[in-house]
Amino acid sequence: TKILLSNYPRRGFKLLYRLGLLRFIMPELQKCAGIYRENFYEGKDLLDHTLDMAASLPPDFNLRLSVLMYNTKSISRFDEKKEIMVKILQRIKFKNAVIKKVTVLTKENWQVLNFSKKINIRQLTSRVGMAGAGAPVNTWEQK
Repeated sequence: TKILLSNYPRRGFKLLYRLGLLRFIMPELQKCAGIYRENFYEGKDLLDHTLDMAASLPPDFNLRLSVLMYNTKSISRFDEKKEIMVKILQRIKFKNAVIKKVTVLTKENWQVLNFSKKINIRQLTSRVGMAGAGAPVNTWEQK
């Protein structure tokens, strides 16, 4: 939780990865290391991409956790995708309210969303519901 809310979450997770501790906390996230895709910058794997995305968001716990879960579930088998995220969050002992918010946020297709205008953010919050999104409109305005 503290790493996700810090100013440098990428640094914290990379340190956990280098020390070999990430496999005890979130082994599914560690499996993202070494997976390369065409649309990533050269030399960046899925773990780097995920941590960069989390670091680019404001320090909102649900938003950053959603990014981690979104990319973690993308490497799972098709039949596991629906349940893998909930199992991970329950194993780490997050509250049901957090699990619900993260589940709602990870259902969106983030690759087609454009956050450059407030209207797009408002449309997103209307789709996912203000209660489920953790009020991201206010979160973006703070940054």
